[in-house]
Amino acid sequence: MKEGYKEWFGKTIELTGEAAIRWLEGAVSEGYSAPADYLPGGGPNLFGRTPKYAVASKLDFVAGLGATGLRAAAFLPADALASQAGQLSTLSRQHSSLVVHMTTQAWNASAFDQTAGHSSFAALAGTGAFQLLATNAQEALDFAIISHKIAELALIPGVNAMDIWPTAVEPQAIDCPTKEMLIQFLGSSDDQIACPTPAQEMLFGKKRRRVPNWFNLDFPALNGARKDEPAISLESAAQQRYFYHHLPAIVAQVMGEYSRLAGRDYAPVMAYRAEDADYLVLTMGAAFASAKAAVDYLRSQEKARVGCLNLSLFRPFPAEMLAGLLDGK
Repeated sequence: MKEGYKEWFGKTIELTGEAAIRWLEGAVSEGYSAPADYLPGGGPNLFGRTPKYAVASKLDFVAGLGATGLRAAAFLPADALASQAGQLSTLSRQHSSLVVHMTTQAWNASAFDQTAGHSSFAALAGTGAFQLLATNAQEALDFAIISHKIAELALIPGVNAMDIWPTAVEPQAIDCPTKEMLIQFLGSSDDQIACPTPAQEMLFGKKRRRVPNWFNLDFPALNGARKDEPAISLESAAQQRYFYHHLPAIVAQVMGEYSRLAGRDYAPVMAYRAEDADYLVLTMGAAFASAKAAVDYLRSQEKARVGCLNLSLFRPFPAEMLAGLLDGK
């Protein structure tokens, strides 16, 4: 991407979802990996650091950078990420704050299709990572920003997904955040922040580095030791209770903060004309736009009381919020 991308802050630009992610990571991250034509341009980020880039379809490079206290992200196609679900599970157990951006594609018995489908996204549900799915390019950018903050507060990796068509490849008008907003909302990776959960206070004390440096030679500690099956089971159980348990509250907090800053409302479940609806259509991803158009048509032409709900958050599954919106429908 050309150096001119730095002039996009605070402007409305026609971008694909993929290009918007690339622009953002060049501005806020210290490490990023992606296929060759997905890499950002050069130069320092907003915090004065020059990011490290790698042409890769694996998580190894950015996982290593993230473990040393750097804000890191990767952009992977569905087939590349699906083959690394095991590594994503390991990163969850190791409290990585890595963010992985992906395009969703249909997954049949023999191969991945170049069409939108959520089977590849759903296949990651058991990895322990949180999962967001955008409905358009603006959301893909906003969810990327939100994902970094959630991951760095919860110490759980995140998957920020978008449908390959139209979100990832079709240019759409996007309101780019200002420099000041990104710096205020995300902060630097080496900022000292208050630990948001009791479990983190037990590990770090009252405060910790925003992105912990797990391989600090001044404070050596064992991380990623080889474990047998019983030990992994116990570790996973502890992860659920002491880390994943706090994730829904952190997601709601971060989405609320970002909504107030950006002026665009986000929630784990987005509702459209659902208050008085007798029937609700449930969607994920880019289908939300088509569903909203169908709702408007049915209400105006057929006088049908129809609404729509969209799952923005897939994991942790927002069961309580969804049940409340479905109550009486």
